[in-house]
Amino acid sequence: IYEISGKNLTFGMMMTTEMYCEGKMETEGEFLKTLQKTVRYSIKGKNLQLYDNTGVSVKFVAGN
Repeated sequence: IYEISGKNLTFGMMMTTEMYCEGKMETEGEFLKTLQKTVRYSIKGKNLQLYDNTGVSVKFVAGN
């Protein structure tokens, strides 16, 4: 669940399957924490950038 208001973006409670994937759980946890800290976004060309209160926290690039 998420909410967009202008350029502001917030994510609600995240759900996961809780299925254990060796070597991947720490990455998943950090990714979910990053989404929870998101306060705004920008889209430039093929790039989606999510920002927290300190600046860019994650950048996604669309494939072909």
